[in-house]
Amino acid sequence: MKISPHWLRDFVDLPVDYARLADELTLAGIAVEGISGEGDNTVFEMEITTNRPDAMNHYGVAREASALYDLPLRPIEPKLPPLQGKSEVTIDIQEPELCPVSYTHLDVYKRQIQCLRLLAEGETYLLGSVFWMLVKA
Repeated sequence: MKISPHWLRDFVDLPVDYARLADELTLAGIAVEGISGEGDNTVFEMEITTNRPDAMNHYGVAREASALYDLPLRPIEPKLPPLQGKSEVTIDIQEPELCPVSYTHLDVYKRQIQCLRLLAEGETYLLGSVFWMLVKA
């Protein structure tokens, strides 16, 4: 995986040069296997193990660097366009008697709404390979 150390600085103020950062990330378990380019065009070739999906992106590596140097991590602040009117997704429960506790699940792939019966509010379900935390509507 390729990571730009220059982009990491969008999230954390790194006090070290790129070579030292690469060494210290590797010692911390986020392996930098190669460095190419120079200056702002430097690229780390990373080997991220499958047990660290949290580090498989720039923000995850920046979070690791912020922990290494005990520095604050800036939050991701997406710049989204303002909503224009109503959302195109609406939920209409046509048979509410089949869903007496008002728990719903929108299957975006099949474009259908299903009711889920839960034992307790806040129970976690595994739907496909995605965990859903459902709260009472």
